[in-house]
Amino acid sequence: MVPTYTEDAKKRILQAAADQFKEKGYFQSTMDDIATRLGISKGAIYRYFDSKESLLSALYAGAPENLHSLFEAASEDPMTAAREVFNKMATKANANLFVDFLAEASMNSEFQKVLRDNIERFTGAMEDVLKEKNPKINPKEAEKLHDSLVTLGLVFNGLTCWLAIGVPETEARKVWSRSLELLLSPLVKKK
Repeated sequence: MVPTYTEDAKKRILQAAADQFKEKGYFQSTMDDIATRLGISKGAIYRYFDSKESLLSALYAGAPENLHSLFEAASEDPMTAAREVFNKMATKANANLFVDFLAEASMNSEFQKVLRDNIERFTGAMEDVLKEKNPKINPKEAEKLHDSLVTLGLVFNGLTCWLAIGVPETEARKVWSRSLELLLSPLVKKK
């Protein structure tokens, strides 16, 4: 098979799985549902992914790169960029999928590893973007930035859980903005 075809097929399957999981829930979705959504046989999916769990794992394994892309496309101002990215990612559908992932991770050591790796990669991706936008950061500030970003990651995950239980997006956005002000604004220099 042509490598670009293989990658394109994987991306299409992952997108269909994400859409299906967000719409119906991970635990209620089947491989047949995903195949039907794509208009292909279930066997075609199994050529790329050996289980529904491997689909969910692959979705989350690519999440840090998606975050980095969102930050790259966002505003030059780090605070505004962090708000823009949160507004794009913090939706009820994404929150529901995240909670399903957490539920699976509570019982699945492979998913636990993906989640731990993602926390590190999310932090690294955000650090890279903020350091690019603020190249004069010194080592002591870089350490504080890292700690603040880890904390913001935890806040983000908590707010995502809030969204899953029905807290309005407007309320979650307010808390996110306040968290950014408390944790990040002291470390981000104005140009």
